[in-house]
Amino acid sequence: MEHRCGHRRQVGMRVTLYTRSGVVGEATICEISASGARLQCCLPLWSQSVVGLQFLTPLESGQRIRQRVEAEVVRQTEDGFAIEWLQFAPEAVSQLLQLAPPEVALSPPALPPATVAGLASSSAPLG
Repeated sequence: MEHRCGHRRQVGMRVTLYTRSGVVGEATICEISASGARLQCCLPLWSQSVVGLQFLTPLESGQRIRQRVEAEVVRQTEDGFAIEWLQFAPEAVSQLLQLAPPEVALSPPALPPATVAGLASSSAPLG
């Protein structure tokens, strides 16, 4: 059952991801909406972990501004995980949505059987 709010847009933006316990890594935002995003990332994280994303948003002047947004990991995907913003539609996300290409109908990613069954992955998640 889908529980998404808002329309998803494809972005392919690189971000720095960090946890409250000090783990830092790189990720790619594949799809984004006002309520959350799907990230491609090799860091193993627990569901319900709080993570921060840091990225640069281009301004009309051509300059870029560093943005930070916090989110909660809500599920694992084949190549990363899905997150929900701690605050619905934070300003930094609204700016990214304005920059993203027009909406494209996206089907939800298929969940691997281990995720559906709620089983832990073979690597120990961090966070």
